[in-house]
Amino acid sequence: MKAITILTLVLVYTSTFSYAQLLIENYSPYSTINPDFLGSNYQVSNVTFTGSLNSYGMFNGTNCNLGLDDGIVLTTGTVSNNGDGPQGPNNLNNAGVDNGFPGYSPLTNLIGYPTYNACVVEFDVVPGIDSIGFTYVFGSEEYPEYVGTNFSDCFAIFISGPGITGQQNMATLANGDAININTINSSANSSLFVENGSYLSAPYNNDSSYIQYDGFTVPLTASKTGLQIGQTYHITFAITDVGDGIFDSGLFIRKCTDCGFQLGISEIHHKDKQIIGIFDPMGRVIKSQTNTVMIYLYDDGTSERVYISE
Repeated sequence: MKAITILTLVLVYTSTFSYAQLLIENYSPYSTINPDFLGSNYQVSNVTFTGSLNSYGMFNGTNCNLGLDDGIVLTTGTVSNNGDGPQGPNNLNNAGVDNGFPGYSPLTNLIGYPTYNACVVEFDVVPGIDSIGFTYVFGSEEYPEYVGTNFSDCFAIFISGPGITGQQNMATLANGDAININTINSSANSSLFVENGSYLSAPYNNDSSYIQYDGFTVPLTASKTGLQIGQTYHITFAITDVGDGIFDSGLFIRKCTDCGFQLGISEIHHKDKQIIGIFDPMGRVIKSQTNTVMIYLYDDGTSERVYISE
């Protein structure tokens, strides 16, 4: 007899991620913003994406100096491992791609300068607890040459919903300032900054365990408390180039560390929903199969991690 249950273990990535460098696979955000990413305390639906699909992916940073193990990455150009993406070594002084996509008006308003090449992921979330948080790293090829200029690539992790006035940026400094290359660098809030050498300096330029970006933040946390359990909130991850469309920046957001589900069969057997896609936990399209973890994507935008055993 077949039974559909929720798997309670945390997935371990395969040997694809075994080399000593930042590794990124280019997958659809529609399949990666799922229960495996966000965790069992949240229901996710209505995922939307704006930007170049080549600017988004899933990363594993276990064997590099990024400071995060795995999760999703949004960039202002590309995630391709062709020298212009975030993957190391740091052997270029101008890594990046102008992908020709427009900016994002909320970030334009936030930074006060024209924005370009926006990568934006949005989704609705219904919390089962009264808080939400994301651990992230922001990195940029704009460091250090353009610190103090208008080319201050920026990002935000916005939340809106019940009890929140407007759209609130959760990714800020303690004083409420937004984070960009001008607010965290070797001179400003330097304890939050990792200087990553340059294309001229060893070992950064010949060791692939160092990422391509010239600087990045230490792992930081964007969080919000006081959420109303069972109500719908809207989350937006957004990053843009500022001032021009060259020299990439990236936002790395860690996946949940405890993705266990404890739901009964009747709660996940959605006869009223149509399955429009089946994916493995890395976002690859697969066919339904037994004895393996799958992500079911439904026609209403919700997704679910299931395990079918015989």
